[in-house]
Amino acid sequence: CIRDRVSTQSTWGAPQGYGYGAPAGYGAPAGYGAPKVPDSANPPSNTLFVGQIHPQARQEDINNLFCILPGFISFSYNNKGGRPVAFVAFETLEHAIAAKEVMATTPVPPTNTFLNISYAKPKPQRF
Repeated sequence: CIRDRVSTQSTWGAPQGYGYGAPAGYGAPAGYGAPKVPDSANPPSNTLFVGQIHPQARQEDINNLFCILPGFISFSYNNKGGRPVAFVAFETLEHAIAAKEVMATTPVPPTNTFLNISYAKPKPQRF
């Protein structure tokens, strides 16, 4: 994760000069941050589903965008069928909501395209 290689950090955890907007409540001034992202069809959860990943976007680049956010736990990437998708887990629902709002307006290098981010479908309960 890029977080481990960057020593100069802002008050909310993003490296200075990387252009990431801070979500409200993470040291950002009031009213600053990404616009509200419409809710997905799935109920909010602490795991995000990331789709519409451009084929030229590298797994490491996407991981580095998420791993610097507060509450980040894990990142998993799957490229089966030629359509890359990822799942990103956070410690709390609040962390996932803030990450979804920030990342929806953050371009992914090298293509500067945007990700389609929604809440992951809940796992079915087994009895």
